[in-house]
Amino acid sequence: MPCPPPTHMRHLLGHHGLPPDAYEFEPVGGVRERFEALRSRSIDAAWLGPPLDEPARQEGFVSLLAVEDEVPDFPGQAVVAGPTTRQAGRDNLSLYLTALDRARKWLHATEDEQILDVLTRGGYGPASAQAALRTRPASLAPARAGLQCVLTMRDKLGMMPDHAPGVDDLYDGRPLGLELRS
Repeated sequence: MPCPPPTHMRHLLGHHGLPPDAYEFEPVGGVRERFEALRSRSIDAAWLGPPLDEPARQEGFVSLLAVEDEVPDFPGQAVVAGPTTRQAGRDNLSLYLTALDRARKWLHATEDEQILDVLTRGGYGPASAQAALRTRPASLAPARAGLQCVLTMRDKLGMMPDHAPGVDDLYDGRPLGLELRS
């Protein structure tokens, strides 16, 4: 299995009864590369999301689980940058976060039919486009419960170092000007 963040994958596989010695993570690349590796049968399973999960199902692959159904507090994707990058690339980071927030606001201000039209013209299948509507983010700031969920998963998997950071250490709200959501 290719390896996106293995924490949630290891958690979900273990939750469904697969011990760590029952599978192997293979670095394959980004989501497009994982999709192509799955199609070529060079891997047995892949972590896919919209818009590539739907074409995979259309080609006969089955969806085994959805993280949003299994772990509702899981925070999803994140923008991660170390202190040096945050300082040196502050202007670019600010532009990127501003663009993400404009897209988020557009998703909340626009009629569902228009969003679905834009997404399907952009390559999303109908089910993936509907999923995007259901999972519109309320904010770019993560929820405290979501970050705690990741820490708890890592702890249960034995992946936490001694003196590991806590939730408040994982999020720097300064680039967004937003605190963690309650």
